[in-house]
Amino acid sequence: MSDPKRHHTVPRVYLEKFTDKDSRLTVWSKRRKNTIRQVAGEALVRGYYYSQPEKGAERANHHIESSFFNKIESLYPRFYSRLKDGNLDIDIDSFVHILAMLRSRSPSFREAFELGLSDLVARFAKTIPRAELPIPPKDMPNILDQIVITIDPHRSIHAMGLYIKNYASILTRFEYSLQLAPRGISLLTSDNPVVWYNNGYGTALPVIYPQDLTNNTRAILPIDKETALIGKPSPTGSFKYKGYAGVLSARQVREINELQVACAWDQVVGVIALPMRSIDRLSRLAPKIDIGHFNADSGEFYILDTYLSQIRNKHKFVRD
Repeated sequence: MSDPKRHHTVPRVYLEKFTDKDSRLTVWSKRRKNTIRQVAGEALVRGYYYSQPEKGAERANHHIESSFFNKIESLYPRFYSRLKDGNLDIDIDSFVHILAMLRSRSPSFREAFELGLSDLVARFAKTIPRAELPIPPKDMPNILDQIVITIDPHRSIHAMGLYIKNYASILTRFEYSLQLAPRGISLLTSDNPVVWYNNGYGTALPVIYPQDLTNNTRAILPIDKETALIGKPSPTGSFKYKGYAGVLSARQVREINELQVACAWDQVVGVIALPMRSIDRLSRLAPKIDIGHFNADSGEFYILDTYLSQIRNKHKFVRD
């Protein structure tokens, strides 16, 4: 069981498949622009990240991490072994829950959701008629232009639980296969390893996490440095797993690695063998979530769109 004070944003059992011969990972932060070497147990960790601090940090509720996530994570070793062994008898529920969990627990969902919710509040604030606000003193800015909006992290924790079902329903519409990287070329992973997107984007930014799948939509999950799980829309609209399906081209590996850099919230795992110009461009990006509606009482919401935008940092929420 995980230390309840130290939560992995990506499960350790997943990260262990990307270690080098010294059992360490190369972890690069695109926000701090630094690289560190860490064992899997120390990498991609945040304190109390999935806790519910109902009675203070020391008496926080850790059930999301210790019960829900750990239950799904416990499925991963067998899931990985069966994939690598070429076994076609894959449990659909385990398969989809693992992928949906990896996506919904990521900072690229939680942090982006909180920023998206703050944007929604800001849009609402702009609808307040100026005539209903006090007239600012001479030479002082309008109060609405000075508001700093912070979001209680509980909001994204609840959203994570609600939206995992949505992601699972999308992920069941792909047919999947395993593909190998060419010898001498390694796959990257990140703090947001599951990505589905419309491929063939060239120099333009890809459409990420589309709700409606097209023939050009692909889902990716690198499962180790040599192997990626690749999904394409199923002709029948139903889940299918086809086993090994050949070797990726160098161009395909580069596309996967570029997506891992761009869609990460911060941390990328592996040696990034991309042109510096690409690294510089992609490291300025992160997923952005546009929220169309949010019910403060029930926590229900819907997402209009998820896309790549300039990297942003949220304002820290301070609990009274």
